[in-house]
Amino acid sequence: AWRLRDVPAGRWLVVYPPTGDLAQRIATGEGQLREAARTRRLTGKGPITAQPFLHLQEGEPPAGKLAAPKVRMAWLVE
Repeated sequence: AWRLRDVPAGRWLVVYPPTGDLAQRIATGEGQLREAARTRRLTGKGPITAQPFLHLQEGEPPAGKLAAPKVRMAWLVE
């Protein structure tokens, strides 16, 4: 599912790819963002960003978590 967020830095289209390793989630998320922008007639500005989520304050993550973390994909749109 995608979300459109209005923040002071602009409007961001955001997705959280649900499955796969880091590379798969990034590739899936990029495709989801491009498709969502196309179908909603939004124009992307600048690069698509990927932000993996790791809770380092809880200690060293297990290898599986490092290989497949939750990832927030975002794209600034007009």
